[in-house]
Amino acid sequence: MWKYYYYNGKLEKEGYYKGRKPEGLWKFYKYGRLGREGNYKGGEREGLWKYYDRWGDLKRAENYKGGERHGWWKYYYYSGKLEKEGNYKGGEGEGLWKFYKSGSVERVGIKKGGEEKGMWKNDDRWGDVKGSRKQKGGL
Repeated sequence: MWKYYYYNGKLEKEGYYKGRKPEGLWKFYKYGRLGREGNYKGGEREGLWKYYDRWGDLKRAENYKGGERHGWWKYYYYSGKLEKEGNYKGGEGEGLWKFYKSGSVERVGIKKGGEEKGMWKNDDRWGDVKGSRKQKGGL
């Protein structure tokens, strides 16, 4: 295991190498706490990566394949409540995406090639539909 330290002596990151490329689990530290962690395969991000704020609370959960965004991602507000979630494929937003406010779904729709497509539904804080709009170039 390789360990790197900041000038002040605190741990900066730790992980393994295969040849000259990062391999397996790596952990990165900030403010004296775990800031992010995830796996490398052949020097590229692979699988689940987690990012934490300075208090150690989860801020993002991301998935990668061959170093590109791929799979389900979740983002969290500082309160710990879900902010948004959606799917990536080949590095671009693809498929269902949901945006939350006050713990409830506020907006939901489909992304294709990283852009909003088709009909997007907007809800008020009680879950009632308050509007929808069709995006240019929709499905």
